[in-house]
Amino acid sequence: MRNETDYGPLNGNLRINTIEEDGRTKVMIYGDPEGLKSFGEILIAMSQVDQNDFPGLYVGDRDHMHIRPDFHLSKDSLETIIGRLDAKGTGEFPKNFKGKT
Repeated sequence: MRNETDYGPLNGNLRINTIEEDGRTKVMIYGDPEGLKSFGEILIAMSQVDQNDFPGLYVGDRDHMHIRPDFHLSKDSLETIIGRLDAKGTGEFPKNFKGKT
């Protein structure tokens, strides 16, 4: 299936890119209702998986996936990597992570 990801299909239309506005780079995620819904379902599925169930993922690594233009996304999108912050086996976030204040 052309739109398949590790966590299910990415149906509908989804566009991910950036714009420069007010001197800052902003990420834009736009989609039709079906595209936004299936993107949300993929995010939920990734959040619920137990990374310990992946034998090929080493302790300390983080599950992630790539969604690509003209495959999962519109042709004018940027390749996007979606991943977990919590590391397998330790739950630690990356050392350079800066949380919300």
